[in-house]
Amino acid sequence: DRVGDLVNLTTLDLGGNQLTSVPDRVGDLVNLTELDLSGNQLTSVPDRVGDLVNLTELFLGENQLSVVPDRVGDLVNLTTLDLGGNQLTSVPDRLWDLVNLTELFLGENQLTSVPDRVGDLVNLTTLVLSGNQLTLVPDRVGDLVNLTTLSLSGNQLTSVPDRVGDLVNLTTLDLVAPMLP
Repeated sequence: DRVGDLVNLTTLDLGGNQLTSVPDRVGDLVNLTELDLSGNQLTSVPDRVGDLVNLTELFLGENQLSVVPDRVGDLVNLTTLDLGGNQLTSVPDRLWDLVNLTELFLGENQLTSVPDRVGDLVNLTTLVLSGNQLTLVPDRVGDLVNLTTLSLSGNQLTSVPDRVGDLVNLTTLDLVAPMLP
């Protein structure tokens, strides 16, 4: 719990451990720009992570999260958000307010849909939605004109929006089966 005393930290990497919880005092580390909690056994993240307004990179992948705190939407400086490899069936609506995101990893969860608001994240260069239970991708994905990587493999898609053709900067499109008939 004394980690909260380290107020000058800019990077905290606790990835690849067996952590089952994170102390609330992590919210005291207001100078953090990178927080890596990936590869642990976390089932929740403290709401106070929303106090880390200087964060540009947040790695929560490969845990056991079924919910992401709504306050993640307060992290307006985030450019990278990794929520892949969890047990998420949805993400907070406020996630779609993080317009500075350039990389969003939501793969290997249990998502059944992605809202149209994904199209609000116009600065995204990487969007990973692979390994979920998606049956469709919103047309507004075509608004993500800066995308260079779009990963949709391992879903239950029967089609891909025509607007994917608007993604002229795309260099990687991953649609590997189970996929289109």
